[in-house]
Amino acid sequence: MTDSRDPLASARTSIDDLDNRLLDLLKDRGTLVAQVLETKKREGLPIFVPERETQKVASFREAAQQRGLDPEWAEDFLRMVMGSSRASQSLGTQPCATDEPRTILLVGGKGRMGALYGKFFAASGHRVRVLDQEDWERAEELTRGVDAAIVTVPIRQTPQVIARLAPLLEAETVLCDFT
Repeated sequence: MTDSRDPLASARTSIDDLDNRLLDLLKDRGTLVAQVLETKKREGLPIFVPERETQKVASFREAAQQRGLDPEWAEDFLRMVMGSSRASQSLGTQPCATDEPRTILLVGGKGRMGALYGKFFAASGHRVRVLDQEDWERAEELTRGVDAAIVTVPIRQTPQVIARLAPLLEAETVLCDFT
């Protein structure tokens, strides 16, 4: 409800309407992205196509500039929207590349990247364990019997984390760095 004594009431109502339209457009985009994902799965096409993203970012920047908008801001916005799309695509059931589920340890698994990979591995049917900075007192327990240990910590911490982790791993455990 607008207040006739507020000189900004009409403008604020219009902004609220535009914001709601933006949300509707983002919802519509999400529906289309889900349809694209289903087609990609059905046709065996790759989920992520770097060339398409590069082209999309370039054309979006150009379209923003033509409208008098900051192309840097437009790219940031688009990348945020595309990142959200990729994250939602990763939440569905994914095919499992192994005959049996594996036990995966995500070191730094509570961070953004680790949590995303955790969702992906879980959606693929694997058992996921997380070793984060507050879990090192349980590190021996968490590393026991894992098939792969994946380090997903910030790059500046990676050497120290690997040095601390490696002695705890069994000889047949694969150690990876996704930093």
